[in-house]
Amino acid sequence: SSEQIVYGEAFAQMDTAGAGSVPLDSIPLKVLVASNTSIDEAEIDTELLKVINFDEGGGCTLQNFLQVYRENAIATNVSIEEFLAASADGVVVSASDCRSRLLLLGQRKLEAQFNEDQWDRIFNTVMMDCDVVVNMEVWIAFCSKVARIVRLSKQARV
Repeated sequence: SSEQIVYGEAFAQMDTAGAGSVPLDSIPLKVLVASNTSIDEAEIDTELLKVINFDEGGGCTLQNFLQVYRENAIATNVSIEEFLAASADGVVVSASDCRSRLLLLGQRKLEAQFNEDQWDRIFNTVMMDCDVVVNMEVWIAFCSKVARIVRLSKQARV
């Protein structure tokens, strides 16, 4: 996947010993997590410890990082707040409103600066199988996908 390639390059630079993992106290690892997830700095160690296998040396592997990154691309409470702000009934939001709100989320919360064509490609990818209306569960998944694309693009400097 694109995520494995881009983050794999960053990870390889941190894995100076070639061990396949990075020590949990690595400052570059913490910077990578902080800049590519919604995790508060004070919670980075806790989130990493949740996915580390201590039987395999206790370091953070690329797969561990990707799991943390994918699960924390955007805070769930932020996604829920945005959904409730967009939804008239708190149950569903129209696909067109969803697209507009995802744009605002990307620009305001994730500080993404894409041109109109790039945003269209992102939304066409994320919302490929979208119905006329979107419920909260689907909305949260869309938010996560948009956040992952934005963060990956920033990391890759696209």
